Amino acid sequence: GARDLTLIDLPGVTRVPLKGSDQVEDIEKITRDMTLHYIKDPRTIILCVVPANQDMSVSDALQLARQVDPNGVRSIGVIT
Repeated sequence: GARDLTLIDLPGVTRVPLKGSDQVEDIEKITRDMTLHYIKDPRTIILCVVPANQDMSVSDALQLARQVDPNGVRSIGVIT
């Protein structure tokens, strides 16, 4: 039979908390840690979605993927 597949859509890394919202001061650390929690699992396939108008060399998604999957064995890049 077919294997189960779970898709988890993670938020981008937020650097500056939005004033007047419930975002805390360390929102960047929280979003990075949450992302790493999921993508460090060796069973995870990492889909890095990067806007075409963004310089890929500064992409948080690609940086985090490279950190946990340095050979790119389980990472797929998508330019939108």
